[in-house]
Parts: sequence; structure tokens; C-alpha cells
Amino acid sequence: MAEHDTSEALFLSEEQAAQILGVHRTTLRRSVDAGLLPLHPIFITPHLRRFRRDEVESLRGGPVAGATVRGRGRGRS
Repeated sequence: MAEHDTSEALFLSEEQAAQILGVHRTTLRRSVDAGLLPLHPIFITPHLRRFRRDEVESLRGGPVAGATVRGRGRGRS
């Protein structure tokens, strides 16, 4: 059986998207909540999240990488 090549996959898992952006999965989720990245739910299970590769790659080095959502971060004041 051949291995699946995810380098050209249309959709990415939450873990794959976070890795490409160089952020933790929690930061990725907060970015979705803030409207910085669209979420594409897959209706096989209620908690399976998928992200379009092109949308993730368009944010590489952008606002998600340094995302801080007010009132939700652990930053120091």
C-alpha cells in the first residue's frame, strides 16, 4: 500500500495547519475564533476540523503566527 502524500492535500488537519504556521493548536483555534482563518468542519465526527491548505499557507508569517486574542491570552500586563 502506498503512503499518502499530504504535501498536496487540499485540506489539512488542525495539527498540520498549526505546524505549517509554526503555532500551537490552541493559537490556531483562537485565530479561527477571531475570524483570521476560516474553518471547514467535516461532518463525520463533530470535533473533526479541517483547514484549506491555500488559506493556511496564505497566512504563513502573517497575523496567526503572532496571534493574541484580547482577554484570552496569558500575556503579562
